[in-house]
Amino acid sequence: MLKRDKIIKIEITTVSGTVIISAGAKQFTIPQITGPDGLTDTIVMIKGRNLPEINADSAVYVITFMKNGDRIRYPGRVTLSTDLQFNVKLRMGSQKVMEERRRFYKVSADIPCAITFVTRGDEIVYFRDPVKTIIRDFNLGGVFIYAAEGIDFQKGDKFMLIIEMMNEKIEIITQVLRVQTDPAGQVTGYGCKFENVDKKQEEIFARFVNKIQVEMLRKQRAQELLAREAED
Repeated sequence: MLKRDKIIKIEITTVSGTVIISAGAKQFTIPQITGPDGLTDTIVMIKGRNLPEINADSAVYVITFMKNGDRIRYPGRVTLSTDLQFNVKLRMGSQKVMEERRRFYKVSADIPCAITFVTRGDEIVYFRDPVKTIIRDFNLGGVFIYAAEGIDFQKGDKFMLIIEMMNEKIEIITQVLRVQTDPAGQVTGYGCKFENVDKKQEEIFARFVNKIQVEMLRKQRAQELLAREAED
């Protein structure tokens, strides 16, 4: 049985892979419906506004983004499609765990953060005042941060990163994997990975990535609508 509380979000795609709906946990339900033949169907039911309308019985894929980081793809058929509700009947038993892990999905976002100390080998250096910088790219496994005055990291350095995210304060040890420089050799930023992410932190990170993805999809749809209106 597909359990809603194990899912962070759902995407509906065409058979060619184009995303047509991205729905967060509050937008969908997964009822079990028993038909007149006595067989039970698993239905993904999405409610919202301005949902895409496609032909009933169209083949689609439903991709579930699980809290453990897996993405599972289910084949399905559209049973209802209006601007307020979108239902898909899943073909249970034919799902596939997708090879690409969700934890590596990267989103671009300017997120203020701070660094309180750095370790290099056996040496620990505490900053008198937290060094403030910006996270440019974010995923469940790590971040890319801009270089800031007061930090001069090397590959392998570890530091305490503080982030305010989804109304939560997160403190997490982060390791420098690469130092990025410009053509002149000036350091522009650092690609880093998180160390020892706990379950609560991973859930907050996943909710944040989902929020950014939904916002990006909403903007894309608005731009497509404006483009169609301009053509008309």
